[in-house]
Amino acid sequence: MWLAAAGSLAVCSSDGTAGVARGSAPGPVTADTPIYDVINNPLLDGYGRLLFPTTLHPPTEDMTLDDLPACLPWYSEVHTSTTVDAVDYLLSERAVERTVFYDIYTDAEKAADPSLAKTGVPTEFHVYEGLSHGFGLGVDTVAEGWIDDALAFWKAQR
Repeated sequence: MWLAAAGSLAVCSSDGTAGVARGSAPGPVTADTPIYDVINNPLLDGYGRLLFPTTLHPPTEDMTLDDLPACLPWYSEVHTSTTVDAVDYLLSERAVERTVFYDIYTDAEKAADPSLAKTGVPTEFHVYEGLSHGFGLGVDTVAEGWIDDALAFWKAQR
């Protein structure tokens, strides 16, 4: 699930020293919750890093969920309230030990290719200078031909 939106959590302080045991109810998530409190939350079993696509614009230690749009400049509709609701839901589900993340590789696949243990699925990300998210086919832009690159990538993943 990509969160295209996205004080301290009761389950993890911003310095990473506090936490709660599985089965404990998480505290309220708010717009003031630090992004890294979500990413590093022990209830998320290391999957917190996959919630926000922030590789190109990583959050600083002091950024909160309300600051998330600065990390996601290619999204034009980032709604903090939606992010707060989604994170709160995920933490509530994990607090009662429900599965919300599924490993897509078997242990044998990860043993054969250790890089699969961290990456999830193969991806490529291209930034086209001067274009925002949703530029269509890119005709007459710097992105012209992106669809051919995408098709080649998809075919290579078969």
